[in-house]
Amino acid sequence: MVYASIPRGDFAFVEGEDKVKPLILTDFARRTFCGECGSPLTIAYEFQPETMDFTVSTLDDPAAVPPENHIFWSSKPDWLEANDGLPRYHRFRPGTRGLEGTEPPG
Repeated sequence: MVYASIPRGDFAFVEGEDKVKPLILTDFARRTFCGECGSPLTIAYEFQPETMDFTVSTLDDPAAVPPENHIFWSSKPDWLEANDGLPRYHRFRPGTRGLEGTEPPG
């Protein structure tokens, strides 16, 4: 799944906000999804309160947000190959604040 990170204050649902449902799976992030179809929508991390991630596939024009890197590359399926030359990270991007680049907080 492709996510983009933006400042939280820059994000707004254009329509259908009444259908958005929360999903809390961990103690460090809050996710939302569509209550009708189940599509993932956003992730907001407690340790990075100024930003949030949203699923690029929910945009009218997903091509408007080109990828910058691949994370969790070591857990990709064997059949997946990307020949785009972008950086690949075993887990999180280097410098991901609050995660020390390895595991989510406990």
